[in-house]
Amino acid sequence: MAALAGSEQEKIRRYLQAINSVEDKRKPVVAFNGGYTLSDIPVKGQNRLADVEHYLDMIKVAFANNLTTTAVLGIGDIHSISQFHHEHAHADTDVWWDTRIDFASSIANFARSLAAITDVDGRSLLDNTLIVLTGEVGDGRHDVLRKGHILVGGGSRIQTGRYMKLDVVEGQANIDKLMREDAKGIAQPQINFGNKRAMRVGSRTNADLLRDIGNIAGLSLNEFGLPTQNKGYILL
Repeated sequence: MAALAGSEQEKIRRYLQAINSVEDKRKPVVAFNGGYTLSDIPVKGQNRLADVEHYLDMIKVAFANNLTTTAVLGIGDIHSISQFHHEHAHADTDVWWDTRIDFASSIANFARSLAAITDVDGRSLLDNTLIVLTGEVGDGRHDVLRKGHILVGGGSRIQTGRYMKLDVVEGQANIDKLMREDAKGIAQPQINFGNKRAMRVGSRTNADLLRDIGNIAGLSLNEFGLPTQNKGYILL
């Protein structure tokens, strides 16, 4: 620059300024800088998808600004959907499927928004986040043994791209005498709905999944919740 004439210096200066401006615009936004803001100010009581997406946006901003490490979003809790349990979470109807398709699209957009943010370790925020999707019941008949879970993200910490179908043991028994402990340690009937003569026992439980996730996140868990609900490893 010093060897150039004044007019040439100005050309080079403007050229470098333009390059720096483009670099700044393309530079990935790094999480935890405290500068993330909501896309829109949430307004209570909109349609169910708008409400869900506002909550997901709040979760993204909280993660990116290091305000929390954990979030739980109950779809049926944030909007006054009439008969949410029986029409949206507990049936095999067009409404049941439409609800899942709509919410799945919102979750996919949420995952993409996390993938677009660079975390402090150079990974994407999605790589450092594990999204766990689940529901109240498995097949709409109070069956919790075949209840599916969808895991999104997690980076290289879990092997993604898999479909895992765990065993369910079926047989005949007097279910009234098959007991489990409730949260207070009091014995309760294992199954209160459906055919009580048809015994169906899952080889893995929700507790197994949550315990494994905790260990992947760096905790040291031997069990999660009730000891009787911990049956074995799933992901490790």
